[in-house]
Amino acid sequence: MTASNHTSRLPGFYDKSLSERAQTVAAWANLTPEQLAALDGSRGLTPEQADHMIENVVGLHALPLGIAVNFLVNGREVLVPMAIEEPSVVAGASFMARLARAPSASLQGSAKGGGFTGVVGGGGIPLSWKRTSVQALHSRPSRTRTPK
Repeated sequence: MTASNHTSRLPGFYDKSLSERAQTVAAWANLTPEQLAALDGSRGLTPEQADHMIENVVGLHALPLGIAVNFLVNGREVLVPMAIEEPSVVAGASFMARLARAPSASLQGSAKGGGFTGVVGGGGIPLSWKRTSVQALHSRPSRTRTPK
């Protein structure tokens, strides 16, 4: 897809075949043939590889990989990969993202569309301060209450 029509708004994406959806994502994200081939799962993790990654491996578990569309985050078009077994979550996320990006007369203030806005740290507090506060909280001596 060209830069002029590079959007996560992909009407009818769900109507395409699995192969067509993979091709659409590959074109959208400029994936190489090797990266596209990784999507089919045939080159997945082997039990031997898994056994070197974590403790007590007994097997592997596969999940479907879906793409939530319509996301506009901080003014940037994004496709959101979701590995999940729960039906309707990807469709629900895509639908809400479409609503969030669309202007609406019924919405007030900054919620008049335009997608999602994320702020690192939130509330004007730098993220590093929050980390320090959490670390300090966890390093405090525990207080024990005496029973009454």
